[in-house]
Amino acid sequence: MKARIIWVAFLWLAMSHAAWGTTPDQSDQYFPIHKTYAASHILISYFGADKRPEHVHRNKAEAKARAEELLAKVLADPSSFERIAAAESDGPSAANDGYLGGFNRGSMAPAFEKAVRKLEDGAIFHKPVKTGFGYHIVRRNSVTPKHFCARIILFTHKDIAVHLKSVAATGAHLRRSPEEAKALAEALAPKVTADNFETLVTEHSDFRAVNGRFGIFHRGKNALANTMAQAVDALPYDGVSGVVETQAGYAIIKRLKVYKRATSDILISHISAQGAPTQVTRSRAEAEALAREINQKVLADPASFEALAREHSDGIFAFRGGSQLPWFRDTKFSAYERVVETLQVGALTTEPVETPGGFFIVRRESLD
Repeated sequence: MKARIIWVAFLWLAMSHAAWGTTPDQSDQYFPIHKTYAASHILISYFGADKRPEHVHRNKAEAKARAEELLAKVLADPSSFERIAAAESDGPSAANDGYLGGFNRGSMAPAFEKAVRKLEDGAIFHKPVKTGFGYHIVRRNSVTPKHFCARIILFTHKDIAVHLKSVAATGAHLRRSPEEAKALAEALAPKVTADNFETLVTEHSDFRAVNGRFGIFHRGKNALANTMAQAVDALPYDGVSGVVETQAGYAIIKRLKVYKRATSDILISHISAQGAPTQVTRSRAEAEALAREINQKVLADPASFEALAREHSDGIFAFRGGSQLPWFRDTKFSAYERVVETLQVGALTTEPVETPGGFFIVRRESLD
């Protein structure tokens, strides 16, 4: 039976992927999700519990006994938590291997949150936790999970459970059987190297957005991210996997580095720039001249950056003096990101950076 198609939107930006420099701090893959807690659970519901699934008919005593039985299994083998959650949990998070993601104080049932608070990251609560929804087997997760980035060569088929946004919704690729998709992937896999990966994406993959770039993800984001994270975590940087069965099809995966940067900027847009605000009427030449003038002013007086950003910037963070939220690699224009890699923290661009979005005066900031 064909699985239900779930539309998953990752952050795909059609930018070029020019070479990046490598520095020691790029090996740090752990970034906060900006929540107080994070957890996974296995929920055992019973007749009369809140939001009981229709298929559940066990009574409260049977639910407690089943929860205790499963808890003993995961305590004996903590690595089985996701597998057991997917197979046994009565909660909707079973589709995500039990991951609930992050949450803040007061947003979960009090007994559940109390149990999470008592745990260290990775620990499982010693007994089932009873709430109005049933009995929970609770594991606390890190609010600073390991993030991953990868490219994929993907062969989809008619029975996929997850349909990536940039894969055509119709076509021969969705008439293949799973066996045909797997055979195509296995035939190509021996030919794939780190050096020819992007070329083979364009020649063979059903997913070609940004040269097959899968985006930034971590365990717990969704079931596909869980599968990808497990495969990518086993690879070195620039390492290439064999054929991996995923919810989106059969994939060959190349691991990429992932890291964050922080910047402030002043954007001078023009009428032909991407995303130009409606009030912008200046020409490209006028925008360049203004950007150069402002760049010279901030170089002469760096303390004026915030005031000039508020006065002149066409960017959405002008009201913050140009201060951007921390961003992941490959989420800005490529020219912008290349320049940032040349700057020390606190340093300014010596001339405006031209991008499809306009001209930027950029200052690199600390992530601290």
